[in-house]
Amino acid sequence: MFKNSSLVVSIAVAALCVAGMSSPQAQQADRPPMMVQKPVVPLRVVVTMSRFQGERKIASMPFELIVSANEFNRSIAGAPATALVWNYLRTTQLRVGVDVAAGTETTTSSAGVTSSRPTYRYVGTNIDSAAYSEDGGRFRIYVSIDDSSLFTADPNSPGVLRVGEPAAFRSLTYSNRVSVKEGQTVNIVTATDRLSGDLVKVDVIATVIK
Repeated sequence: MFKNSSLVVSIAVAALCVAGMSSPQAQQADRPPMMVQKPVVPLRVVVTMSRFQGERKIASMPFELIVSANEFNRSIAGAPATALVWNYLRTTQLRVGVDVAAGTETTTSSAGVTSSRPTYRYVGTNIDSAAYSEDGGRFRIYVSIDDSSLFTADPNSPGVLRVGEPAAFRSLTYSNRVSVKEGQTVNIVTATDRLSGDLVKVDVIATVIK
């Protein structure tokens, strides 16, 4: 009777010891791989927006940004490799434009006094970009574009809004991540302007700053 009880206790203690020894190893095996910090690489990213009438290029606007590839805006310590890296990357932002008078707003006060004031609309280009290194000397570039411009029927005076002329605004919005090789120009947008029929193209190129 007592021998059997001693045998059961011994087996239970031995099982606990084995479980205690294998527990850290099991935890290590179950732990997901962590995100790796790659060296920061300074890039010169040039986004060029071009406009064509048929085969003839009538406008070209380059925008140059310095983007630090692999630079994070917060610590990645403990972040699993499956985490979306773009939630951690630092983004370079460019804002260039002007507020344009786009009409008038008329209001009437409680006293019956009517007044008018001009209303304004922002016209310009907003670009956000981030980058992450890939194998083989490639980079995955995030590019977000929000572009707006004035539309006029007179091709000889683009961007000029005359008094009394109805205000019309072009707009182009784009957001994507593209894989590019250093020094390679990649066309990321080709679109047709509904008002004029012009062809709009957006190209991006990234080069490492030595």
